[in-house]
Amino acid sequence: MISCPNCSKKDTVFANDIEISYCSTCQHYVYNQVKEKKILFSHDHVGEYQQSTREKQFKKVFDFILDKKQNPNFLEIGAGFGGYINYVNTLGFDCIAVDIDDHFRDSYLNAGIKFILQDANKLDITIDSNVVILSHIIEHIDNPKKLINYLGKQNIEYLIIEVPSSNGLIFKLSKLLLRFNIFFIWDRLWQKNSNSPHLHYFSDKSIYKLFEDLNFEVIKTVNSRFATFKGSFRRTLTTENLIISLISVIAIQVLEFLNYLIKSPENKVYIVRNLN
Repeated sequence: MISCPNCSKKDTVFANDIEISYCSTCQHYVYNQVKEKKILFSHDHVGEYQQSTREKQFKKVFDFILDKKQNPNFLEIGAGFGGYINYVNTLGFDCIAVDIDDHFRDSYLNAGIKFILQDANKLDITIDSNVVILSHIIEHIDNPKKLINYLGKQNIEYLIIEVPSSNGLIFKLSKLLLRFNIFFIWDRLWQKNSNSPHLHYFSDKSIYKLFEDLNFEVIKTVNSRFATFKGSFRRTLTTENLIISLISVIAIQVLEFLNYLIKSPENKVYIVRNLN
């Protein structure tokens, strides 16, 4: 038994995968890598294929923020290619991108976005921005609670946090298939062979617990797509053959449609207010 990093209760090892711990108290999943991964792959440029699809989501998020906050300024941690920060930059607001990789530094600077090179696991900056964005970042870092707590002590009014959710049908199906020793979808969701695996999977219960413990209040949620057809196909094709990739992405799109019908997404955006 180990303590859950999210709620500090003793959790149980997930029976069908010795690398995954599950906390029955807050329904939080944690990846504890015990097997050496010989082949690692990256997801370079996959997010760019989903940019046009996600713009509707960006609009919902920023329309809400702009209704709440006059003269906001924005900072995105783990900005990557910059989906959120590039969108809000086009609206004319002051923007800063923070990332562990300087691959997109020049494109940010050319767009008028300030750039800071830092690792989110070891963040050490003074933040003057009143809105901070963390899109698909906290599931990749060692200690999300430590980072959110650090941000709570800064001059921040709102956080925009997007994470994959264990409440979606794709995640639930992958967990069911483990009972039959079918690990393909499960391992893909955790990105186990990626150079940036998911170290956490949040449920609604576990992420609300995280925010509550650190004195943040959820004021808005926005459901988010798991992946576009093109983005999902490019990602799967990195490690699988053409036939498996096609079957996989078709199945994902069907499940995504069902998620839409039952309002239980694979990814979710939480807009939270800092009460500190």
